[in-house]
Amino acid sequence: FRGSGDPINRRNYDKIQVGATLANVEEFLGRSDDGLMTLTYIDLASREDRDLLLRTIPHTLRHWKNDTHMITVILDSRSQVVGKSFSHAPGVALPR
Repeated sequence: FRGSGDPINRRNYDKIQVGATLANVEEFLGRSDDGLMTLTYIDLASREDRDLLLRTIPHTLRHWKNDTHMITVILDSRSQVVGKSFSHAPGVALPR
């Protein structure tokens, strides 16, 4: 993936834990993008707890992206992570 200076990478995605706060995530990813994200990114990994998602409605989504990858977190009403995904842009070659 991208160089070590770019926070949008699999290593940082793996650091995100269910139950972490948005502030915890922003410590290593920075501020999230406020705009609407494209739906053409393809998921490489995701983690969510269905029961937790159902118990914590409503949710908000926050996104961090670069030219090749995007990290998305699902937050509950207390701004705690209840799900996450790591995606790549269409046409991006995956490492073998």
